[in-house]
Amino acid sequence: MASHDRRRTRVSLVSQSMSECLHCGTLLMATQSQFCCHGCAMAHDLLTRCGLGSYVEVRRAAVEAGAVPRPVPALAIEQATWALPSFLERVAADLGEGRHAIAWAVEGMHCPACTWVLERLAFIDPGIERSEVDVGRGVLRTVHQRTHTDPARIAALAAQLGYRLRPWTGAADDQQRRL
Repeated sequence: MASHDRRRTRVSLVSQSMSECLHCGTLLMATQSQFCCHGCAMAHDLLTRCGLGSYVEVRRAAVEAGAVPRPVPALAIEQATWALPSFLERVAADLGEGRHAIAWAVEGMHCPACTWVLERLAFIDPGIERSEVDVGRGVLRTVHQRTHTDPARIAALAAQLGYRLRPWTGAADDQQRRL
């Protein structure tokens, strides 16, 4: 049996026993009903209201064919480290007046809806002033007020939406993304 056929069979068997996110196809936990994260629910609602509901079928076909990666879970130990003041000093650019900028490598970002959701983090957490995605590099740049939020909270928010953040390391992350 070809690798492609085995993958399709595995996806088919898993799909029969568990439900999947209506937007991205991620397997849902028992506590989730239709979507794996708030980002998928928002993107699905927007697409449906704009008359683009067929996206769901196109996306499902791409997932079943193995063409689309699944989101990567966040690691709690990383987020705990990011709450330490030494982390902010090491990875953030000090913009003055208590403002800091951080470049994050994003895992689990794979479509325009992901970009749209990540660029709206400031609407979810008022401590984040700005969030911008460099799709080509898979980098999220955030600017936040140190007195209102911190890197751990930003990473936890992204994790709730289905994305794993870690400090962007430049050329090493660019090379990993190309692989």
